[in-house]
Amino acid sequence: MSEYDDLERQLRTRVRDLDPQPGRTRRFRGRRLLALIAVPVVLAGGTAAATGLVGGDPGVQDRAERLATRAVVRSFEDAPCTLSDHPAPMPGRPRLVDGPAPAKVLRVLPALAPGAPGRLSDAEIDAALPPGLTHGTIARSSVRQATFPGGGRVLVFVSYGSDFAPRDPAGCTARRKQRLLADRRAAGEPTNDATTTRALFLLDHHRDTDPRSPSLQVLAGDPGSGAYGGAGAPLEPGDELHPGLLASGSAGGGRKRFVGIAAPGATSVTVRAAPGSPHARPRGSAGEVRRDVPVQLGLFALTESRGAGHLVIEHRAADGRVLLRRRLQ
Repeated sequence: MSEYDDLERQLRTRVRDLDPQPGRTRRFRGRRLLALIAVPVVLAGGTAAATGLVGGDPGVQDRAERLATRAVVRSFEDAPCTLSDHPAPMPGRPRLVDGPAPAKVLRVLPALAPGAPGRLSDAEIDAALPPGLTHGTIARSSVRQATFPGGGRVLVFVSYGSDFAPRDPAGCTARRKQRLLADRRAAGEPTNDATTTRALFLLDHHRDTDPRSPSLQVLAGDPGSGAYGGAGAPLEPGDELHPGLLASGSAGGGRKRFVGIAAPGATSVTVRAAPGSPHARPRGSAGEVRRDVPVQLGLFALTESRGAGHLVIEHRAADGRVLLRRRLQ
């Protein structure tokens, strides 16, 4: 059994610890930001979306994600949703498939297009993927890598589906929907509103029951360290990718790593201490904390001390114009 199998089974067997009273109402708080997690690396994904992934009303999306996530977690032990007791043998490395990345990815990250520079051969992909990544299905034409000064090495690609499908995918989807609707009725909430409709839609396209469901994957780490973290943004129908922070997490040594999508036309990002931060200084002053980071593959990556406080990141064109400004924490 691989480390991925072990983690998946541990999660499923701890459902009772998460919700010891299945009949009660319990709130699961969704997260719009997917953290970079330590190895063993898995192709992450689920009902949560990354900060750079927005579709429709964000408030509806947030509430729908929480409802869908709760339905998924509470159905782990339902018969259609359990994993097989004797899963089929898994390959030792992810499976590479042909075909371009989804159009919604290429609109924001054209560097992942099949004909764009920097495409890796199968052998180069195998060498670039961390040793702990042993499963998954990856669009070979989408795999790219870059090393950012101070931001580490970043590997980005599109993956599809999940290698840990439930015993009965269609039956599991139906069961999750039943649980979601039952919870809404028990709470006295409507079942035909926009939030419920969106949550049911998310369950229809959950990556472990829909092998066609794509996710944008980001792996990041320090070159030569052998340790990588990963984050996945499920690309559900109706969602669009937008510039902004894609993932953040520990980079070790008291540092925090940020990876994001740059604004169209940006060639660099500038990091400053946010106004009101203990580290803030007047712009242009000798004591101002400022760092410029180049954009590569349409992405930016940087690391900062955990004590750096609030930061502002500015996406800049080649002539220095600020195209987008965002606050980081």
